Amino acid sequence: MKQRNMSILGVSIGAKRNGVAVISYETLIHWKVHTTPGTWSDKKLQCIVDRYESYIKKYMVKWVLIKVPPYTHHSLAVNAVLHHLLQLCQRHGCMVEYKTKASLQEQIPEVQRPKELMQYLTNRYPILIHEQEKELKNKQAYQVKMFEAVLAAHYMHQQISNNKK
Repeated sequence: MKQRNMSILGVSIGAKRNGVAVISYETLIHWKVHTTPGTWSDKKLQCIVDRYESYIKKYMVKWVLIKVPPYTHHSLAVNAVLHHLLQLCQRHGCMVEYKTKASLQEQIPEVQRPKELMQYLTNRYPILIHEQEKELKNKQAYQVKMFEAVLAAHYMHQQISNNKK
């Protein structure tokens, strides 16, 4: 019997930096931080949305979990990204959910601080050790969005797996 596609896209949205991660069949297959420099514009928004669409198509994503900032921190730019990403998911038939960092931390109490987040994820996905080492050397947090996206995809994968049992 052919196994159903299990591709999950985890996203940590922002107006400048966006983290993305893809888990497929229990394996982390892609992780990255995308920086879209410049002032906010429709062109910048379209660039971000097109990037998400390329992931959905390339990996045949069926589930998306979006890590969003708290509602009080939503700028017009973040709202625009979120709105267009939700429309994109709907167009491609993806199941979508969104959570704040606080709600993810409630579900996974081991990830209260960035270092704990990285340790939690590198324990589960050792392929991320190099990214963790790079991040720990940086004076400014850069890879945190990527780790948040991995956490989002991981959390969604756990929810799907638990519902199948």
